[in-house]
Amino acid sequence: MFDLQFNRAHEVVVAHFHGHVCRRDLAEFDVTSMLLLAVEAPSDCIYDFSDTQSFDISIKVLADWAQRPEPCPGRRQIFVTPRADLKALARLFAAYQEVLGGQPPLIVDRLDEALAQLHCPSGGFRPVERNWLRASISMEESAFMH
Repeated sequence: MFDLQFNRAHEVVVAHFHGHVCRRDLAEFDVTSMLLLAVEAPSDCIYDFSDTQSFDISIKVLADWAQRPEPCPGRRQIFVTPRADLKALARLFAAYQEVLGGQPPLIVDRLDEALAQLHCPSGGFRPVERNWLRASISMEESAFMH
């Protein structure tokens, strides 16, 4: 599962993944973020995995996710991964992106570190209502569902 928050003034999206994260969550995130970026400015993105209980995603799916086009070329991606197992997967994701010529994400332990890297205060974020975004496009159009 995940929730999105957006800071329009600093053009930063925080995707807060929590609970049990699976392939479908990545697919839903892709569709939701694509729609958000269609109506907002290109943004830096923080992927916060601090509150995940399990991460049920195969290495193949992770590699496929790393190979997708960068959502906002030239903007920063930061993974917040305090757990060693998720940090290893984040490093693998970063390696795939680097090999393919993309800009690998920065990997940090805490959300406040990620925000500091982007010079973004913790205030000013607003929740993104996903219901209207989901109704706009079928999640089956995401590459991860195939």
